[in-house]
Amino acid sequence: MRPYQVERFRFLVCGILLSAWFVGCGPGGNSSKTRDYASMTSGSPEARWAYLGQLTQAYTQEDPSDPASSRKLLDRYTRALTETTKSIVDDRATPAELREQAMGAYLTALGRRKEVDPAAIDKLIAETFRIENENPKTRIAVIAAFERARIHRESAIAATDANVSERIRKWGEEVLHIGQMTPAPPVVPQTLDELGQKTEFFGHTDLAEKLYRTLVERFPKDENVKFANGALYRLGLKGKPLEELEGTGRDGKPLSIKDFRGKVVLIDFWATGCKPCVAEIPALEELRKSLAPRG
Repeated sequence: MRPYQVERFRFLVCGILLSAWFVGCGPGGNSSKTRDYASMTSGSPEARWAYLGQLTQAYTQEDPSDPASSRKLLDRYTRALTETTKSIVDDRATPAELREQAMGAYLTALGRRKEVDPAAIDKLIAETFRIENENPKTRIAVIAAFERARIHRESAIAATDANVSERIRKWGEEVLHIGQMTPAPPVVPQTLDELGQKTEFFGHTDLAEKLYRTLVERFPKDENVKFANGALYRLGLKGKPLEELEGTGRDGKPLSIKDFRGKVVLIDFWATGCKPCVAEIPALEELRKSLAPRG
């Protein structure tokens, strides 16, 4: 795994969804403490967007006295945010750029509500599907799909050993879906590559192959294509005879796979920089010794 790829997906999603969060949230508006977090669903989209700034500024100045009060405050605040931003998103009179920003803030607010509403994540996922279906082939649809992928990513990271494989698969399916969307954000090739590796590692080779192939076919000039092509070639070897493999043995003499025809051969690819690979070598050597008498 190339380290620089690991967090790019997370950072891009945060950038898309949170960059709009603080627009209009600077100085100005209601500077006094208030516990009246009413939603604003009428008036111009620009006025409703500016109102979000006033809500956020007021909320940051609150100082709840206990956890129960804090929870109630968060409930009222996020409810006002979701209702206000949703009204902007659903208003067809909203300019395209503002609508994209409001949609990001809306999905973020819905996600925040999981702290006070256990059903918030299910509602958030349902909303991403609704928004995507109602806005096909737009940046709005892509942002909604990215948010759904982020949810599955967080679920996979938090998963136990018993269910992490299935959650990785769901995450990979969402990334595959994004990879086939138009327009495609710049981060998609790296994300396809990352999830190709993850799904392959967890045994979902059919899905991994689709992720790699989408990367190769849709983004042929991307720097990750070379790796993806190699992975596709490797995955394609399953069930096929290995005709050519040559090298130097431990005794310094030439070695060829042809020398072992008719015998069971285990080929292990490893590197000195892979600690688990090196740690596995003694076990492989013991396996060789135990099976050598049987050919």
